Amino acid sequence: MTTVVGDGVRKRTYAARGLPPRFVAHVEFERRADGKRNRRSKSFPTEADAKAWVRIQIAQAAASPSTAGQRPDRRTVGGLLEDWYAHGVHVAGWSPRHEAVMRHVIDTRLQAVAAFPVARFTVEDVDELVTQLVRAGVSPHTIRQARNALRAAFTFGQRRRQIPQGHNPAALARIPTTQRRDPGYVRAADLGAFLRAVEPDWRAPFFVTCAALALRPSEAVGLRWSDVDLDAGTVTVQRTVQVVPKVGPVVRPTKTHQERTLHLPADLAARLRTHRHSLRVAGRPHSGAAPVFPGPRGEPLNTRRANRVLGELLEKAGVPHVTLYQLRHTGATLRLRGGVSLETVRDELGHSSIAMTQRYAQVEDVRRKEAADVVSEMLKSAGRTQRKAAKRAPGGTPGGTPARVTAIRRRSA
Repeated sequence: MTTVVGDGVRKRTYAARGLPPRFVAHVEFERRADGKRNRRSKSFPTEADAKAWVRIQIAQAAASPSTAGQRPDRRTVGGLLEDWYAHGVHVAGWSPRHEAVMRHVIDTRLQAVAAFPVARFTVEDVDELVTQLVRAGVSPHTIRQARNALRAAFTFGQRRRQIPQGHNPAALARIPTTQRRDPGYVRAADLGAFLRAVEPDWRAPFFVTCAALALRPSEAVGLRWSDVDLDAGTVTVQRTVQVVPKVGPVVRPTKTHQERTLHLPADLAARLRTHRHSLRVAGRPHSGAAPVFPGPRGEPLNTRRANRVLGELLEKAGVPHVTLYQLRHTGATLRLRGGVSLETVRDELGHSSIAMTQRYAQVEDVRRKEAADVVSEMLKSAGRTQRKAAKRAPGGTPGGTPARVTAIRRRSA
């Protein structure tokens, strides 16, 4: 690991020229083998940008010592990826799951191009990388992740003025198409069987809450008793908790960084009362900042283990398999089937745009079929009305044809 021996940010003023001040950030690394100083500096319009740049350089030195203090014209794709990754972790605030996924993609899927110089990296090199991944049997989804990581890294370099504008080979590359799968969910006909399947397990209140409130698993784990008002029948979602291997529980805001208040269905409120009473009887924390769904030793619930247990319970009961996240899809689907508007479902799910809510295509298909049935019934009703009116018309016949026309047809025959 390259040692950082000094860093800082100082303000430069240009009052005599009538220009706004600039903030110069610098990072001093340990001296090179030839004894020369290894120092980088850069000027920024704001102090926040300057400090962010310093944090990135320090993180880069810890993650990729070979690129620390390197001149921009000698940069490699691997060094650019490490800069982008460090920015995402330390500045952009990636979620632990996204951080782990990107780390895996960089280390396993993009190592073949890590040594390429950025200045000579072309779209043909990206195409060759995609071809190698396809031959290795890598899924189209993973190939898309690798391409997106490359494209984001080059965009990051352009924004930092480390790469010429317009030089983003990954943006022009073609990748295998991925088939968009409809979100799985528990169908209305299987709800009773689902409840009977999970009831024997002590995590049953957690499973039912995820489905009834359409919560992300990390949001349900992050619920505290101070967020739940059983008397008013409301629950406030304002944080997520993810248990990261080798790190432990990580507490973060919601995905959209906005809290939302949901109304508890009566049956779910009764379940939570029973669940709270069971915690009280067991002598476990059941109020204030205590988690609503704690693990066996009071730690945050492990969603990976809970996901595995859920699959085993459903398989044993013969219920179609769903994951923890698909319980969220179940809550959204039930709301849409019940006639709740897309705007309301979007707000309850905490989606940033209504386009994400519209992904629940199964419900939309059901609603389209219902609309077709309504139109069909209207046409049938209109046909019956027209036939009755024809019968009541003067000179009408049971078939609705005027008697004079009928008589002419008979003489012709």
